[in-house]
Amino acid sequence: MSKKYPDPEPVKSSLQVEMKGVLSAFVAFSVAILILVIEGSIKADTSLAILALSLIAVAIPVGVVAYIISLKILNSARVPLVGYRKLEFCVNLSMSLTIVGFVFLLFQSNPVLGLVLAVATIGCFFLLINAVDSWNRSLLNRGSDVSDDINKE
Repeated sequence: MSKKYPDPEPVKSSLQVEMKGVLSAFVAFSVAILILVIEGSIKADTSLAILALSLIAVAIPVGVVAYIISLKILNSARVPLVGYRKLEFCVNLSMSLTIVGFVFLLFQSNPVLGLVLAVATIGCFFLLINAVDSWNRSLLNRGSDVSDDINKE
């Protein structure tokens, strides 16, 4: 038999608004990069630059879909778990495409800066994974007395 887990708590609307703001910034950044291409400030003269700009271009509609899902979540009294999953997938995909595209674009323009940004991004990603893993292990070890931290503040 499979163990029945309780439904996850809904994301607080203030956090949801903050996530929507970060997503908006990533989409605006992607649009700005493509405007620079149209203007001629960024040249798509190599296959790496074309790949980078393609990733950035794909990030825009994916980000718009995530934005619309986010608005639907904010305007709904009850949100099914699939809504949060789809939102998380679209947000992560949009942000990842933007970052990877920008790293490729920077690497094409200046390989040293591109390498520095790539190493810093990967290092910070592993730092995030470590922090989340430590957080989860701490919650599993402590059990149900997690809310004590909130009451101490």
